[in-house]
Amino acid sequence: MPDLTSPPGPPKPLIRDYFMKMSSLRRVFFFPTIMYNVLADTVTSRNWFNRIDEHIVLGAIPFRKALLHLITTEDIKGVISMNEEFELNPKWYATPAEMARLDLEFLNLPVDDYVGLPSSEQIASGLDFIQHIITDKQGSVYVHCKAGRSRSAYLVTAYLIAKEGGKAEDVIEHLKSKRPQVWIGPKGVRSLKDYYKEAIKRPVQ
Repeated sequence: MPDLTSPPGPPKPLIRDYFMKMSSLRRVFFFPTIMYNVLADTVTSRNWFNRIDEHIVLGAIPFRKALLHLITTEDIKGVISMNEEFELNPKWYATPAEMARLDLEFLNLPVDDYVGLPSSEQIASGLDFIQHIITDKQGSVYVHCKAGRSRSAYLVTAYLIAKEGGKAEDVIEHLKSKRPQVWIGPKGVRSLKDYYKEAIKRPVQ
């Protein structure tokens, strides 16, 4: 006999179809949004990347030539990507082997674009990686997603909360003062508030 005390969830095929459609849409929108980013970087005051503090640079997906620029101008020693696998196509994105030849360490923490948030495990891994680059390589970390607006901004917000102990809303506003295009939706803000309340703070210097 079915349990009548709680409403049934959506049928599994509908859930599967929803995520398949979202995945397809993310692929469709990838190149148009990249072109929008290129245009915005060219004709507006928005930058492809912005330095947030002495250790972190937040930005959009770096193409191969951009990596060399980041290494020479921003002392980048590590790269954290929040992109899905299809976004990191070796046709335009440096492979881990190529990064190693440039003496760059690489960490991929894939998060679904538009709908996803980094997990607590991904946040912990990201903060550990940042601490490693700061301590062991004495360099900066480039944190990116596709546009450097949401997924990567979420991780950088968590880093700043861990480093400075600020409330999520204040840290997000500070981040926007450094990179105006940052946008973290209501779900992400609530999650970051929980992160602050639970004080998952690591000694990021």
